[in-house]
Amino acid sequence: MGYNIFTYNSSSLKNNTKGNWIIPLNSTGTGTGVSTLKLTVSDTTTMYITGAGKFYTDAAGTLGESTTVTITSGASRTFYLKVTTGTSNIIIYRGNSCVTKLDEWTSSTNAANINLMNLNSIPFVMTYFFCAGNNTITGDLSNLSNIITYFNCQGNNTVTGDLSNLPTVMNTFLCTGSSVITGNLSSLPTVMTFFYCAGTNTITGNLSSLSSIITYFICYGYNTITGNLSSLPSVMTYFNCTGNNTITGNLSSLPTVMTYFNCYGSNTIQQYTGKTWANNMQRVYLRSNTATNLTAQMNDQLLIDLNNAGGTWSVEKIINLKGTRTTASDSAVASLVTKGVTVTVN
Repeated sequence: MGYNIFTYNSSSLKNNTKGNWIIPLNSTGTGTGVSTLKLTVSDTTTMYITGAGKFYTDAAGTLGESTTVTITSGASRTFYLKVTTGTSNIIIYRGNSCVTKLDEWTSSTNAANINLMNLNSIPFVMTYFFCAGNNTITGDLSNLSNIITYFNCQGNNTVTGDLSNLPTVMNTFLCTGSSVITGNLSSLPTVMTFFYCAGTNTITGNLSSLSSIITYFICYGYNTITGNLSSLPSVMTYFNCTGNNTITGNLSSLPTVMTYFNCYGSNTIQQYTGKTWANNMQRVYLRSNTATNLTAQMNDQLLIDLNNAGGTWSVEKIINLKGTRTTASDSAVASLVTKGVTVTVN
């Protein structure tokens, strides 16, 4: 029996274990930009593009123009495409049962946008999902495959759902955009090492609920996270928590490997008794929307200790503390500034 690509539509294929995977696209701006699509399949298959869409063999989108390509099984395969006007569909033959990884979707300016694709249309055999380019992906976390271990969805997505619906095997979760995620930190998979959730989220829970192996934690939104800094996993290197949080504790109890610390909310962190910091720091930001802050003497000691850590500051190179300091930390501040660090205490 022949295969007619025009007899299929995305709504009829959702959760169809034998069907083709359809990725809906629309043009943006002038339509001259190039999108990069990387896929891994378990069986060699064919991929089509409809409408004004075209595939190319080079990143500039000028060579090997076609509307049909072969995806060879094995390693990740890279494809380039344009949608110059209107809407198009990428149709992957038997995609729902053979696409194991969306290794990458990235877009340049004026490039195609993944348009309103729902999470429930993602192939049930997929273990890896990385969509950083133009997209307006929708859907609930409960629709994710229960074998997906890596989920990275950026762009203008409107993903919703509760953390309790994340697959138990998921080790990486990154969701930014206009997402509305709810749930308690205690629901996070125990194998999770990377958690980045940004949007209008309302996440709750205590820091003590975090997995002991999580190294990277970012949580933006209208969150109401509680807990003591001493509960953070000893392997955590990156902590960024904002919202209506009420975090407490002694800053000295932060993990020794932490290089990035950003904490804002209704926190009551007002102790620092000294510590040895990592020698590759990036940021220390501690502010509360309450009257709480470290004393001037604590801020002095913190600045002195950060300077004594030596090494090289990288990336943001920021220290921002609420409160005051004294002349006792003048030398440390001057030294930090020579390292390119912006120091603010007010």
